[in-house]
Formats: sequence, structure tokens, C-alpha cells
Amino acid sequence: MKHKVKLQCGDLHLSIHRTDLNLDQLLDFASRANPKRGFLFVSKILGKHLACSPAQMRMSYDLLARKIGTSSKTSLVIGMAETATGLGAGVAESLARVSDIQGQVIYQQTTRHELDLERFVYFDEVHSHAPDQLIYPPSSDLNEAYLQCERLVLVDDEISTGRTLKELALALSTRLHQISAKPLDQYEVIFVSLVSWLSEDQKHSLQNLCPFQIRFESLLEGSFSFEPSPEFRPKLPGQVSSVQKAMSPHMDLGRRGIDILKFSNQIKESFRPLKNLKKEQAVAVIGTGEFTYVPFLLAEYLQTQGFEVSFQSTTRSPILESEVIQNSLKLLDEHGEGVSNYLHNPPLDQQQIVIAYESELCEQTHNLASQFGEHCFTWICPF
Repeated sequence: MKHKVKLQCGDLHLSIHRTDLNLDQLLDFASRANPKRGFLFVSKILGKHLACSPAQMRMSYDLLARKIGTSSKTSLVIGMAETATGLGAGVAESLARVSDIQGQVIYQQTTRHELDLERFVYFDEVHSHAPDQLIYPPSSDLNEAYLQCERLVLVDDEISTGRTLKELALALSTRLHQISAKPLDQYEVIFVSLVSWLSEDQKHSLQNLCPFQIRFESLLEGSFSFEPSPEFRPKLPGQVSSVQKAMSPHMDLGRRGIDILKFSNQIKESFRPLKNLKKEQAVAVIGTGEFTYVPFLLAEYLQTQGFEVSFQSTTRSPILESEVIQNSLKLLDEHGEGVSNYLHNPPLDQQQIVIAYESELCEQTHNLASQFGEHCFTWICPF
């Protein structure tokens, strides 16, 4: 099925080859202030740039986990910062909860924040406005299982060329013992996304560049072409420093690996309905930057308690106010690093808002609550 999407930045032509959900359930489209790539696929189920239902998000995690399949192997699932940190963790937890899975599931995210540690892996995301990506060594309690994992699952919201995931897989192949130690047919690398625009030729090319077997899983497969508008000449909103020194003392939440099932069960034990929330009024839960999955779990918990809940997160992505993005709040990042962040289509008319932070320091630095009224509350991660 073919579609043409007219945007401020130009015309986007889509051809949908296979999909588990309708296109209008999965995607919308926007222009952004990025000369490298002026258009943006805006997910309707990611909970990042657009608010969505936690139940819809969990549905996508479960669908992708079933596509990945069960295994007795230890699986290392990595979500890509910043957009797919929540998606990656959600897929990891759904995978770990599959009834007959026997192997441990470790989750880790890439990050654009500096820790006081030696870097484990460094690579870049070429089309991003903030391209640098870091992976830090696993925590000591996970080190052995992490390094001996037999299945690597790399998760991003969208795959256009596969270059970013390929670079990450190759970088990790020099550090993970089993990739080089096992025969190719015994070690599995899986590229997972909500949407994949890879052609069969691109998949074969990626496979030829990697000394291990790759499997591709997504909810939608298709192809696209783009005709840029000659009048569209975007500029990035100021100097972007991709990697920043982190101020938060809690910068290891997923950045050094976690046993996703143990972590999720532990964090859920800390949830209690916020005392001032009223069930007769809808609640908007907002995550901040890379800190996405724990706020999602809070939103999911509130939904199971009978609240009408939407979820979204702040982002570094400078989407223009046109098309699906009606307005945006611009603010500095929650870690005090001086990087511009945005909350797109903010719930300004929402009577109940909960903003979730990694630490009190993030809350003090971010000061997002001042943008809303008296019915805005903050929740600080207890770990």
C-alpha cells in the first residue's frame, strides 16, 4: 500500500509491505530542525513525542517479544538512547515474562550522559542531531552473565538503514565473549524495531558486514523516499553537545545493566497512588529524557488502578511546530547539562499531571512543574 505525506520539509512517499497494525495506529509525521534529516516518523505508541495509553505501549512490547521468541539462552537487550530506552526495557520485560522462557534477560540502554567510569563501547548515530552514544561496563553482579550472553537483542523505535545498530553490534562483538567463541549458528543477534524501512538488499548488505547471524523483527516493514522542499533550510537550535557530564547520582538506572524482571518487580513495589490524584479526572504522566521506563511503569500502575492515563516524555528532538506537533515547551535538560529539551504537545489543559524524575536534583534543575498549574505533582525514583 502506498502513501504520500506532504510536510513542511518536503514530500514523503511510503510503501507498506507488511504490518501487524494499521499505519494510522503506528505513525504520524512531522518536520524537524535538523539539516541532516528534515522529516521525522512520529510514533503513536512509543510514548515519547506524542502522549499515548500505557496499555497500547505494553501491547507493542508484547507483540515484539513474541516475535523475538523464547529461549533458554541468556539474552542481552539494549535500548537506544534516547528515544528507545523505554521501548527497549519494555520489550525486555515482556520477553522475560514469556511463560516458558528459561534464560535470564538483562536490559541495558545506551546513553548520552557521562559517568565516572571507563567507557565500554562508543559509537555514533549519524543522522541524529546528537549523534554520540555510549555504553558502560555492566555492574559487578551482572558481569559474568552479561559477558557470556548468547543472544543480543538491539532495540530502536525505527530502522532506516540499520547503520546505527550494525555499528553497535560490531562494537559489542569485540567485548562479548560468546560472539567470537561460538559458531555463527549458535549466537543470535536480533535487530528489533516498531518500524523497519530496510529492503531485502539492505538486510543482506548488513549481514555481509557482520560476522554473526542477524534476524530482523518489527511491527511494520516498508520503504520510503523523500523529496525535500528547496525552501526548507532548517538549522539546529543552537550548539548541540552530544555527550554531557551527568549530575544525577542515579545515573545507573539501566545504564550499567539490570536484571529486568527483578528490577521491574522491585520498582513496582514502591508505587502507591499519589494522595492528591482523583480518579474522576484524567492523569498525564511525563517521563524525562532517557528516564522513560520507570515513569511508564508508574503510568501503567495508575491505569491498572482505574485512572484514565496518558504517557509521554521529554526529548532532545527539535520537532517543528507544524503537522502533528501543535506546540512545544522548550526547557533545559533535567541533569543541568545545558542541553535543550522539549515537551511536544504538552498537556497544558490537563488538570492532573505527574512528572517523574531520577532524583531530587533532576527535579530541582529541570523545574518543568512551573510550566503547569497547581495540579502538577512530581514523583522521585526511590532507588
